[in-house]
Amino acid sequence: MFEPLFKLFNHPDLFFNHAWFLTRTAEYQKAICQYEKAIDLNINFKEEVYLNIANILSTWLKEPDKARDYLNKALTINPRYIDAIYNLANLEEDLGHRSKAISLFKKLLI
Repeated sequence: MFEPLFKLFNHPDLFFNHAWFLTRTAEYQKAICQYEKAIDLNINFKEEVYLNIANILSTWLKEPDKARDYLNKALTINPRYIDAIYNLANLEEDLGHRSKAISLFKKLLI
């Protein structure tokens, strides 16, 4: 469905939308590749793309360390990105890092 469009358009939003669709169809590795292409094409909201990749890695691929890396990339771009702080806090809680989780949850209150 998307492949003919890739030949006509080299736009980051197209790759972002395709990645979103691939995630919904459980094609997680392909989705990550498409998100990375959107980043390579300088998509405007990279922090959201990094968040989406982190969600795939933590929820579906069970790779929490890689997920943490992507959440930190999102927070490097926007240190006040609430969704990334919240997800990172939950990830740290799930991994048993309570003090890190508490510190991150406190950031949400400031």
